[in-house]
Amino acid sequence: PEERYRTAVFKGIENLDKYYGQVGGRYAAHENLPTLDHGRKPTNGTEFCDVVEYTEAMFRFFEIFGETSVADRAEVLAYNSLPGATTPDFWCHQYSTAANQIDTSVADRGWDNKPDANNYGFIPNYPCCLFRPQRAWPNLISQLWMATHDNGLVAAAYGPSEVTAKVADGSDVTIIEETEYPFDGKILLRMKLAKPAAFPLKLRIPGWAKQGTVKYGGESWTPAGGQVIALQRAW
Repeated sequence: PEERYRTAVFKGIENLDKYYGQVGGRYAAHENLPTLDHGRKPTNGTEFCDVVEYTEAMFRFFEIFGETSVADRAEVLAYNSLPGATTPDFWCHQYSTAANQIDTSVADRGWDNKPDANNYGFIPNYPCCLFRPQRAWPNLISQLWMATHDNGLVAAAYGPSEVTAKVADGSDVTIIEETEYPFDGKILLRMKLAKPAAFPLKLRIPGWAKQGTVKYGGESWTPAGGQVIALQRAW
């Protein structure tokens, strides 16, 4: 409950961005952090494990602090840094991925990795990243929806999904999310309930959006980006 813990988390994120930040929401770390004078160079690599773990950490921070910025970062990492680090079938991955990478080859890139760390393979460089790929997307999907302390649900991140959960006084609700996000900004939520129930449905409005548009029935709202809004009503 002490403010210093929250301060430490967000100062840590700020420092990683300032000294080692890379496109796609990640930070440079081949095996160790580069020296400060090389920290932000786009020729630096990021270990695949870092992308997966950093995404998971952002969702944990959203659970604890409710800050939309960390949920924004989780989406940026998942939708920008994960795809390039693996082959489409997820059988192979790169140990380290660079921002301005133009090829994959066995070469000395000045990283503290073996020369094959840039290759797509089953266990390039070290096998420690081998068990991360198959947990990356399931982790994202499992965090799209979260329960709230007031017996509601919050859309923490967005993507095609379906969730069944307990709300209100223990009633079951199923929400089907139809969307092409992040390729399109339109999101349609269909709700199914066994019986009417009153509970808050909370939506994260991403910080990168100047505002969002929310429509339900004949009502419409235009909330500013960077907040979580609550629709409290009997559904």
